[in-house]
Amino acid sequence: MKKLLLILLTISITSFAQNKPYNQYRDFRVLLNIDSLQKIVDLQKDKSTLTYLHTLIELELGRSYFSDDLGKDLESIKTISLKKKDSLGLAIYYLLKSKLLFRIDYEMCLANALKANTYFERRNDTLGIILSNYYIILASQHPINAFENREKHVIRTFENILKYYNSTTDEKTKLNIIVIRMAFGHYLGKKVEEQLYYYKIGKKILDKHQEFRYLDYRFYTTSANVFYRLKEDKKGDNLSVVQRCYLKAYESLPPKPYYETVIALYNLGCSYMDSDEFILAKTYFKEAIRVYDQLKTDNPAMLSIIYENLSITQYKQKDYKNAYESLEKENGIKKDLEKTTKSKEMQELQTKYETEKKDVVIKNLELQQQVTETRARLVLLILVLTCLIITAVSFIALRLRDANKSLKKLTQSRNMLFTIISHDLRSPFNSYQRYSEIVGYLIKTKQFDRLQEVLKKIDELGLNIAALLNNLLEWSVAQQKQIRIVPSVINIQVFFDEVLPIFRDMARLKKITILENFQDQEIKIDPHILSLIIRNLLDNAIKYTAEGNQITIQTNINEGDFVLTISNKGDSMTNTQREKIRTLFNNVNDYEFGEEGLGIGLILIKEFSRTNAVKIKFDHNADNLTTFEVRLSNV
Repeated sequence: MKKLLLILLTISITSFAQNKPYNQYRDFRVLLNIDSLQKIVDLQKDKSTLTYLHTLIELELGRSYFSDDLGKDLESIKTISLKKKDSLGLAIYYLLKSKLLFRIDYEMCLANALKANTYFERRNDTLGIILSNYYIILASQHPINAFENREKHVIRTFENILKYYNSTTDEKTKLNIIVIRMAFGHYLGKKVEEQLYYYKIGKKILDKHQEFRYLDYRFYTTSANVFYRLKEDKKGDNLSVVQRCYLKAYESLPPKPYYETVIALYNLGCSYMDSDEFILAKTYFKEAIRVYDQLKTDNPAMLSIIYENLSITQYKQKDYKNAYESLEKENGIKKDLEKTTKSKEMQELQTKYETEKKDVVIKNLELQQQVTETRARLVLLILVLTCLIITAVSFIALRLRDANKSLKKLTQSRNMLFTIISHDLRSPFNSYQRYSEIVGYLIKTKQFDRLQEVLKKIDELGLNIAALLNNLLEWSVAQQKQIRIVPSVINIQVFFDEVLPIFRDMARLKKITILENFQDQEIKIDPHILSLIIRNLLDNAIKYTAEGNQITIQTNINEGDFVLTISNKGDSMTNTQREKIRTLFNNVNDYEFGEEGLGIGLILIKEFSRTNAVKIKFDHNADNLTTFEVRLSNV
């Protein structure tokens, strides 16, 4: 029959856990029957589901209120919560861990309470935030002293708890706030009448919700303290009410005793001792000692206080013999406690000494390590600086070498410029002088038929000088790296109408015909650079075309590129010149300014074509037809 009931209970609780949403701390139940819940946990086969996790949490919550076994399954809760990425499970784990460490390790108690508070705040879990803050207060080791000394962090945390009372409608949350308020409110100046007001509200909530009965013990214990203070404030004799509260607190505990049972019995004994009901007081004190011995609890300070009050009670009953025995036991416990305390202090001192000794050794090793690392860093730094110096010197040497090359090139260019000025310009100007003398002589001797021929020679000479000066100017601009590309849209027909007149005159002097075949098109290019290319190519064509022959200029669009072709027929160019021109424009070789066989004009064309994405090809066939093809991409 019992097994059947257990199976039915397992099915009902498991199905309840599966259907019930667990979104906040308040959604978890605190059940009194821990043994039955333990059996349900043991019967679950799959121990990795959220259902198992939630049942395990409710088991540990029950232990935290009704047993001394809290902590048996905490690590399992943590493991499953991490695996399932359940932040609520982790928050409750840290909260229960904080409760487990209370009075054992206050620093770890505080650390876990702070972690729990962080998780609860991320989830906006009001009840979780309140309870984690409660343990933050308890972790101050001596919360009462902290309140009395007005420690700011404790007061601020307490006020944070109270502010949630008016902002929440959940009665479970309100009841927890009331319990905390009645426990510590007196230390912050909360009046007894105000505390009693919240006592009445809390009692109504408890009477209304049977599922909140797990808070009976704490509620009635804190209520008894409030009524006791009412007696101290001379507002009436409330000892009977205090006794009833302590009795209700004791009766709310489970039949199986645990440490809180000892506290409840001690509180009852004290309440009856205050009302001079020494027989009942002695009964409760002895029962507290019996339960303490049964549980084998390790809290000698608490046992010492119980024997002290039992001795006083027996003394009041004039039971001096037993009073003396109780006093002896109290003193014995205190002596053992002092020895234990001194032993602990000695152990702590020994541990501290050993720790400090180890710290000194560790520091010495760290210093040695630091010295070694510092030396290694210094060596590395010296190597790096050496490399940097070598690199800098090499860089400077390379720059100096490049500068020397540039200077040498500049010197060569300057010398060549002077050579051109002294030779190429001086010769035409000398010719001008000789032609002027010839013109004077022909006019004087009235040889007008020969005068016309000389004047043509002078015109041709002037055009050549102008072209040479123009190229020298362009060359100087290129050498100073001051070439500026300013592309614009130009009309081919209009452009050639502006450029060709001077070359028509030059061609006419040599009886050369210029054939033009232009398409009426617009292209985008820097007109200055295009003019320079055309002028020098036409000048070169006129220079190497025999009298009576023709020069052909043709434009067209080929695959989106603008193509300009200038061809002429003549055999006055040597094979060496043709080869140099071919290697120059076919990107085989770059020639310097002043290269023998290459005029300044062709060098300038190559220099300026690089800056404007212009491709130039040179070709010469067996029929002495020389062709320059100028191609501009994406016009």
